[in-house]
Amino acid sequence: MFGGSGTFYNTPANTFDVLIVDEAHRLNQKSGLFQNQGEDQVREIIGAAKCVIFFVDDHQRVHIKDIGDSAYIEKTARSCHASIKKLELSSQFRCNGSDGYLAWLDNTLQINDTANIRLSQDDFDFRIFSDPNELRKTIEDKNKTNNKSRMVAGYCWDWKSKRNPEATDVNIPDFGFAMKWNLEKDGSTWIIGENSIHEIGCIHPCQGLELDYAGVIIGNDLRYENGKVKTITNHNGGVLGGISNGNPLRFTVTIKPTASIGKRQETVDISKKEDTMLSIGGRHDPCIVTRAIPVVENAAAFVLLDLLLTGRRYHYGR
Repeated sequence: MFGGSGTFYNTPANTFDVLIVDEAHRLNQKSGLFQNQGEDQVREIIGAAKCVIFFVDDHQRVHIKDIGDSAYIEKTARSCHASIKKLELSSQFRCNGSDGYLAWLDNTLQINDTANIRLSQDDFDFRIFSDPNELRKTIEDKNKTNNKSRMVAGYCWDWKSKRNPEATDVNIPDFGFAMKWNLEKDGSTWIIGENSIHEIGCIHPCQGLELDYAGVIIGNDLRYENGKVKTITNHNGGVLGGISNGNPLRFTVTIKPTASIGKRQETVDISKKEDTMLSIGGRHDPCIVTRAIPVVENAAAFVLLDLLLTGRRYHYGR
């Protein structure tokens, strides 16, 4: 009954009567662990069934590889000569069936201006903490009831504990606060793991799943500018999960100097026009930083051009 989106690249046409694709905005181009199988998950899913239902929210794409926005799905469906019907979900049951909640969220995040500037205290428990330790204690207390409360944060801290199990990741020294990111051992089941209450989740193990209480730590990427929330870096407070927001790209690059080679080497003496041996005494390591800068810049430009051409392939035709 349930299957992953990357399992249809070899499926014969119209094998299924109906396929329902939740979180369709997370569909990728390729399938497989190494992204080397199939050609296009959207096209493969459409071909595998007589009727396909895509649930899409274009605002929830969180990775550069996500291709399943509504415009691309519609374009692909038309190229497959499929009939298309668009429907819009008017509300969400997970939000207590409240259109007011959705309007408040849009207003608070400055997505759209609405009249909903406050939440009903009867239906929702919304608090702002100045001390992350108080937030952590509150979430841990709430979790004791039914194991449905977790801490989450945006991508504003490096994943140091991935290589050093003793390290912590989300560190806020002013409050003596330190926690680890969600560990790989739980994978997609992190949100229900017994010990994950002691970890901070990123967007990947949380998206589309239910929590009664979520404690969200906002990183230091956000600031107010002319009455609007702006971002300092491309981390974007973590809310885009790595998708660029148009801010300048900043690289931290370590350049290792080229070492002098102490071993004697065969070469030629041009002035004497004869073979000779070359040896270097001592260290004469040159600094190549000034020459490395254009190399890094051009390598980045090639990567960005490749992503641009890939995006055009899927949104403007092959």
